[in-house]
Amino acid sequence: MADNENSEQQANQEGEKPEENTADYWKAKYEDMRGHMRDWQSKAESNKSVATEYAQYKETTQTEIDKATKRAEKAEAKLADYEANQQKAGWRSAAAEKYGVPAELLHGDTEETINASAEALKAWGDTLKPKSYAPHITDPAGHPEDPNPSENAGLLKQLFNNQ
Repeated sequence: MADNENSEQQANQEGEKPEENTADYWKAKYEDMRGHMRDWQSKAESNKSVATEYAQYKETTQTEIDKATKRAEKAEAKLADYEANQQKAGWRSAAAEKYGVPAELLHGDTEETINASAEALKAWGDTLKPKSYAPHITDPAGHPEDPNPSENAGLLKQLFNNQ
């Protein structure tokens, strides 16, 4: 039996394959597989560092992309606000000119609400216009007439002889 094992070992050393279903055959298969496993393990370890570097690069790039995207969204929002404010200012100035009211007092977010605000402000302003309480003078050289004569006006005229 020792001779049989020695001959198989010599055959393995010489590159010959041992017979199937023998202990040496399976041991050789096992060692061969372990060799493949070690090769793959070393490849995996070398790839791990590359994969880590790639993940860091990807994270950094994604962060920069996210920052740029947020900056672009912020700029677009500012532009939209600016354009909306310009549109509202145009509507306010048009309504102010049309109704003769100050544009600063108008409010609203749509043209219709701004026009309604201008109409209401004009109507309110018309009620506040001062009424003239000065007497109407028909004869500038004479005495003024009282627009609201009292009950005693006739008596006073008679007493003072139309002075």
